[in-house]
Amino acid sequence: MHQTKKGNQWFFGLKAHIGVDEATGLVHCVMTTAANVADVTQVEHLLHGREKAVFGDAGYTGAVKHAKAKRGRRWYIAIKRSAVKAINDVKLRELTTQIERAKAPIRAAVEPAFRVIKRQFGHVKARYRGLTKNGAQVLALFALSNVWMARKHLLAQAGWMRLGHASRWQNGARNSAEPSVTAAGEGQARAIIGCCRQKRGMIRASLDRRIRTVKSTWLWGQYVCESVRRLLALSF
Repeated sequence: MHQTKKGNQWFFGLKAHIGVDEATGLVHCVMTTAANVADVTQVEHLLHGREKAVFGDAGYTGAVKHAKAKRGRRWYIAIKRSAVKAINDVKLRELTTQIERAKAPIRAAVEPAFRVIKRQFGHVKARYRGLTKNGAQVLALFALSNVWMARKHLLAQAGWMRLGHASRWQNGARNSAEPSVTAAGEGQARAIIGCCRQKRGMIRASLDRRIRTVKSTWLWGQYVCESVRRLLALSF
């Protein structure tokens, strides 16, 4: 971990470089480095090899030189604002600005993942000493961010049958002459719900104990990164 200056403010810590699928918004590659490492040096680690087009901000200027050449791959890297302002031809400058505005919404697909780990999971500061532990935590958080962003699709697949059975049961209970819920049935349902909540609490406590005992190493980080790549195999 190292310090770096951004604008007029100094920061100390690490930097997370991620590769995101533009269609789904899911993270497929994560790389953590010290804060003073340039973004463009990590391009090769952020590509899974099947990209036909790569978008990046101005920090990835010259990324073509840092990645392995592949036939058919196109690069759309943002031009620095100072370079756009330096264009003397007014028409050419306006045309360049329009092209940059067209590239910006596609490149912005990388931002929601950072928003999820900062707001949903509350990761705003480095928690541990050293790059290894913090890197493992960041990898796990981005894997969880994929689950969060794909939650509607996952819940729809997992709960389709249960929702169907529930609707059929409600329709049958509504059409029947007998009351749908009796006092004994309501008490039994409450007992079942209480038991489920107790088991859920026990599972969470056990999971917390396991997480605390797991050593944050790069091997664990690479395992999480591989699970992120497998998550992209879901059909959206």
